[in-house]
Amino acid sequence: MNEMGKINKIEDAISISNKLHNYWFRGHSKEYDLLIPKLYRNKFLPAVHITWKNLEKKIIESFRREAQLLIEDKIDWDDSVRWMLLMQHYGVRTRLLDWTRSILIALYFCVIDNNGEDNGEDGELWTILPEKLWEKTDPVFQPAMPTMANEKLMFLFSEPFIPYTKKLLETFEIDEENIPKYPIPVLPPLYYRRMFNQMSTFTIHPQPQYIHNKTEPMLIREKEPISVNDSIDKDYIAKYIIPSKSKDNIKLALFNLGYKPHIVFPDISHLNQTIEHEITKGFATSKPPKI
Repeated sequence: MNEMGKINKIEDAISISNKLHNYWFRGHSKEYDLLIPKLYRNKFLPAVHITWKNLEKKIIESFRREAQLLIEDKIDWDDSVRWMLLMQHYGVRTRLLDWTRSILIALYFCVIDNNGEDNGEDGELWTILPEKLWEKTDPVFQPAMPTMANEKLMFLFSEPFIPYTKKLLETFEIDEENIPKYPIPVLPPLYYRRMFNQMSTFTIHPQPQYIHNKTEPMLIREKEPISVNDSIDKDYIAKYIIPSKSKDNIKLALFNLGYKPHIVFPDISHLNQTIEHEITKGFATSKPPKI
């Protein structure tokens, strides 16, 4: 893993972004040194006797059964992409990991206090070149990024929705040796306004399997020393630190550039957060500066 330095001000992030064309970004309000979907984090495995496969299936079935009454636009029962994106949208545990094409959106998540959980700690901002991640799964595939019609990508979306492995392999014409073993980058259809505003992208991760068809569901190994696994060349994934003392100034700069709560999260509750911030910080009275 490459730790590339510190982002002390918003200009540092813009400078990084100007040099990293086509990279994706992800921000955390504290240092976790972990890049793995919420579903696969060990603390969420509720019992020794339940497998990741059964846990994922239970979550999906419960959500699909209840959500139909709560959403306006009905989703076809077998539309695995729409269901998984909807689940991720509302914070349900899935095999997706959020990324963004905007370093400033990622920086927003680094400096916004996560319900007080960061306790004044430094944040971390990750960057990855998705083409290099896809290269590991399909080094000869063109173009450089998979489309939503790609059979290996759709295999990972459909795996928890189709109960029998044989049927799944037949559906996507994949043999067992070619089952995806590494995370795959996803340029998703932007079904929701929040995805559009956040310039959302994802990585989709295979189920953890450590015996037969070994997979690498993590981009970062959860062990010491922290290291990049075999899913991507270590030169194309990196981490920057956001010092705790710099967060308030960066947050204010983001706000002034239009990265306000109700823009990043376009809903009424976050509009209230924006208004509260404006009232607390006061309104501009200074004259335009000369440069």
